[in-house]
Amino acid sequence: MIWEHSSNAKSKRRMLFALFSQLLLAAGLALREPALIAVPFLPFIAYSLFYLLVNPLFLLWISQLSNMTNIPIAGLSLNTFFFLALGISFILSKTLQKSDEFYADLFDLLFVLLGFLLLITLPRWNSIGFGFLGLAYMFLIPYTEVLILREYVNEKNLDLSLNFFTFMSLLFNAEVAVAIVKTLMIGGFNLRNLHSLGIGWAYSNYIAALANLLIPLNLGIFIVSRKKSIKRISLLNIVMLLISVVFTISRGGFITFLLGLLAFGSALAISEGKIRYITGVFIAIAGLFALIFKTLVGKLLLLRFALMAAMDASISNRYRMWAQAIDYIKRNPLIGRGPYQTKVFSGIDYTENPHNYYLKLGMDSGIIGIIIFLFILAFLLHRSIYLIKSPDRKLKILGISFLTTLVIASFNATIEPTLSGFHYNPIFWFIMGLMLALTKKKNT
Repeated sequence: MIWEHSSNAKSKRRMLFALFSQLLLAAGLALREPALIAVPFLPFIAYSLFYLLVNPLFLLWISQLSNMTNIPIAGLSLNTFFFLALGISFILSKTLQKSDEFYADLFDLLFVLLGFLLLITLPRWNSIGFGFLGLAYMFLIPYTEVLILREYVNEKNLDLSLNFFTFMSLLFNAEVAVAIVKTLMIGGFNLRNLHSLGIGWAYSNYIAALANLLIPLNLGIFIVSRKKSIKRISLLNIVMLLISVVFTISRGGFITFLLGLLAFGSALAISEGKIRYITGVFIAIAGLFALIFKTLVGKLLLLRFALMAAMDASISNRYRMWAQAIDYIKRNPLIGRGPYQTKVFSGIDYTENPHNYYLKLGMDSGIIGIIIFLFILAFLLHRSIYLIKSPDRKLKILGISFLTTLVIASFNATIEPTLSGFHYNPIFWFIMGLMLALTKKKNT
C-alpha cells in the first residue's frame, strides 16, 4: 500500500510538471518568446548534456561531426569547445566507474613527455592564449581522443565507430560539394574562388590532404564490412574523395595519393602472400597516368595544373618558410620557444605553420620534441604491423588501412600544415586511437 501511494504521488508530480511545461510551451509559442519555448526542454537538454559527459565515446563522435563544420563561437570553431569538453567527460566517466585501473604503455610515456616539453616552455611564451591553444591541439586533444578510444572501443563495438567514420567522411564530402557549388555561383570554379569562401574545407591543398587522410580507412571498411548499406556509403565516399583530390589540383595531394595507393597495395600483397597485387597497383597507377595524359578531360586538367603552377609561388614560399624555421630552431635548439609562439613569413603573411610539421615541432619544442614525435610515429608503425600480422582478416585489412593512413599523414606533414591543422589533427588521432584500441595489451 505504501509503495502504491508513493507511485501515485510520483505520477501526479510528473503529470503536473508535464502540464506546466505544456502551458509554458503554449505561452511561448503564442507570445513568440524563445526563452519561454526553451524552458520546457531544459530538463531534456540537461539530461542529454549529462549523458554526453558520462559517455565520452558519444561525445567524441559528436566532436568529430562538429569538426566537419567551421561554426565560430567567440572567435573559435565549435569543435574546439567540444574537444576541450572531452577531458572533463573522460575524468567524470572514470570517477563514476569506481575503478582504480588505468591502462598505460610506451605511447603514454612518449606523448606525456611531448606535452611536458611544450608546457615547460611557458616562461618563453609571448602569447598565453595562442600557447594554450597550441598545447590543446598538439597534446591535450589528441591524447584525450586516444585515451577515450582505447578505453571504450573494443572488437565487439568496433563496427559502431567504423560506421560513424563513414558518415563523418560523407559529411566531409557534402562540405566539399557545397564549396564547389558556391564557387560556381560566384563566378565559376577556380581555386581563387575556393580559397575566398573561408568555410571548413575551402582551401585546395587542405581539401586534398583531408581527402587522402580519409581514403584508406574508407577502403578498409568497404572491404571488411558485411552491411551492404555501409559498403555503398564507403564506396561513395571513396569516389567523392578521389574527385576532391583531382579537382583541387594539389601537387602534394596527388603525390600523397600515389604514395598511399602504393602503401596499401604493397602491404596487402605482402600480408596475404600475393605479390601479384603489387603488379596490380602499378597497373592502376599506369592507368591513372594514361587517363591524365591520353584523355581530353585529363589534358584539360593538366593545362589548368600548368597554369596554376606558373602563377603559384607556393614552392618558393615553402623554401622561404623552411629556411626561417631552421633558423629559429638553431636559436632555441633544445626545447624551442613554445607552442604557436614563433611565426614565419610565407611571402603573403606571417604564420605559425611553416608547411612542415617536423620543423614546426622544432620551433615549438626543439630537437628533443622532434625526436620524441619520431619515436611516437615508430610506435604507431609497430602497432599497425602488429595488426597486419593478425590471423583475423578483418583486423589485418584494418591494420593495412591504419598503416597507409600513417604513411600518408607522415609524408603530408613534410609539405603541408596538416598535423597542426585544427581539423586534420583530430581526425588523424581518431584513426590512430582506433588502432591503439585494437592493439591494447591486456597485461600492461
